Amino acid sequence: MKETTTITVCFGLSLLLFCGLIVYRKSHPRADAGRLQDSQLATTTNPDYQKQEQDWLANPFELLYGESSLASKLDALPIRLAGLQNGAVDSASLHQAVNRIVQSLLAKTFEEYMTQRSVGESFVLNNGTLSNQGALLQRFFSVAHPPANPFELHRLFWSKTTGGGSRATLWKSASWRASWIECTRITSLEQLTSTRVFADTIRTRVPNCGIVGYPSSFDYGPNPKDVFSKDSSIMTALAYLLVKTSEEKAYPLVVQFYWAPSCSTWLPTHLAVGYVGSRQFDPVF
Repeated sequence: MKETTTITVCFGLSLLLFCGLIVYRKSHPRADAGRLQDSQLATTTNPDYQKQEQDWLANPFELLYGESSLASKLDALPIRLAGLQNGAVDSASLHQAVNRIVQSLLAKTFEEYMTQRSVGESFVLNNGTLSNQGALLQRFFSVAHPPANPFELHRLFWSKTTGGGSRATLWKSASWRASWIECTRITSLEQLTSTRVFADTIRTRVPNCGIVGYPSSFDYGPNPKDVFSKDSSIMTALAYLLVKTSEEKAYPLVVQFYWAPSCSTWLPTHLAVGYVGSRQFDPVF
């Protein structure tokens, strides 16, 4: 049975991806699950939640879904360097990597989605993620026997979760002013392979809220270990995009990447979705 890690609220300036004791949810984020979270987290009465929701919505938002100049908007996202020299980051490749992930969220067909996710020297579907997706298909989409073929299983999961691509319209707008990318070089592989360390990495970088985190559905080559072994360090990036949905709810999407010099590409490892209340659904990542 799938266990999806739910990351809940920490008060003050920091947040935790895990609420005290780690809570394992047995459902995919859906509207009814969001309502359950509201009752558990007292969203409507907690002043920190209320302020966060108001602060997010107070930002200026511009078109995201259907934006014809989306690539240029994303290319303008500022890149912050943490302990890196100017020129150390291939900004064009990084902006392109962020664009591919955003375009995958906006994909109206599975083929479009796969085109954006097919990067690196090689890639395979992650077995653990597929197992979770198969369990979700059985539990919530009445699929008694998920496909045995990994690719077809992922295709079916994408189709069921996104409504065959119709839910791409959920990602209505983005606040470019409240979005950015941060780059650094790390000396511990755990920051790329551990969801817990991913939580530690972003807890002080996003506002006080709850977050649901997901590892990538794909394992890319070269993998982080191969890159890391060459010089005992690896360059990483966290992209923050504040979105507003068609439900008029605003929250951040956070995507983690690592730099693969052999193919001059930034490859994604994790995505986190922020929230202060219910969400219609979370993206396939």
